[in-house]
Amino acid sequence: MIDEIQKVSALLDKVHRLIQKRGLCFVLTGSSTRRLKRANVNLLAGRALTCRMYPLTAKELGGDFDLARSLKYGHLPAACTSGNPEMFLKSYVKTYLQEEIQQEGLTRNLPAFSRFLEAASFSQGSPLNVAAIARDCAVNRKVVENYFSILRDTLLSYEIPAFTRRAKRDVICYRRTRQGTEVDFILYGKRGFKAIEVKHSARARREDFKGLRQFKKDHPKAELIFIYSGAHRYHEEGIEIVPAETFLKGMEEFV
Repeated sequence: MIDEIQKVSALLDKVHRLIQKRGLCFVLTGSSTRRLKRANVNLLAGRALTCRMYPLTAKELGGDFDLARSLKYGHLPAACTSGNPEMFLKSYVKTYLQEEIQQEGLTRNLPAFSRFLEAASFSQGSPLNVAAIARDCAVNRKVVENYFSILRDTLLSYEIPAFTRRAKRDVICYRRTRQGTEVDFILYGKRGFKAIEVKHSARARREDFKGLRQFKKDHPKAELIFIYSGAHRYHEEGIEIVPAETFLKGMEEFV
């Protein structure tokens, strides 16, 4: 097992040789793909399976899962176990800026990138407006586009594409119509066709279903799920209404 393989990418040639000649098995982990892309190194095409290791899930946390804490501090392991998660996250950002960004030379303007991180955080869970973020950071739009590519390559961001029924493979995405109605997540693939709306509210109100009802008119075969922070699970108007904790702890039942 080799951790942070991107820091000594030349090892990939050695790994390749040992796989071929001795049939050895390796687990290679890393926190950034950017250096590997720049160095044009051996990515073991055809000889390696690529997996993503995400933060802890609600199911993994079990009885320690706390929705309010999760929304505030996230699910990085140390953030979940630390007695002072806020201090840990501040240190995490500082270390990220110094080690991943400054030392790797990913950008020459560290203050602008730091401002970008804060501005980009307000886009979480919302449609991405690159031009608005560029204005907030007082940098060029192209610079912000490059900054987002850095976040993707260092595994700090994940962008959900707009939904299209014409996709030929499984998709996980969102939909927003010209009239402003939205559906937060749409899953379309071998396991079905589902539209999911999420609201951080303790009550499910009829007006909250507007986006789902409109989506059902356009796509009658879709199953509808509404997730909220209340305590009761029930059905209404063909929509399955599920408490957030129930959904997160038993996600395999729904998706």
